[in-house]
Amino acid sequence: MPNFEIHFSTDFSEYEWEIEAKGWYGDLPVTWRGKLYMLNFFDPVRLNQDLQGELEQNSIALLLNTVIIDRLTKNGITEAVSKLVNSGELSEFKSENSN
Repeated sequence: MPNFEIHFSTDFSEYEWEIEAKGWYGDLPVTWRGKLYMLNFFDPVRLNQDLQGELEQNSIALLLNTVIIDRLTKNGITEAVSKLVNSGELSEFKSENSN
């Protein structure tokens, strides 16, 4: 299994319920293969709301480094990142230290 690290804040468990309720969590640092990725997570309902709002205002939407999962829990996020790493798909995302 490829090594990766998700840099959850130390107090994440204290506000995990709020993240799940909001359906969005942004700029979560993940390191893999010496690169730092800032990932954004949405549940499908929140993603739809945000996309509709963005399209109404700008007629275009760009979602860089975005992952959509059913429930925004620590376990759900960890599983999603693990799948991205194991499939190699995380390398398709933009890293902070890309050349």
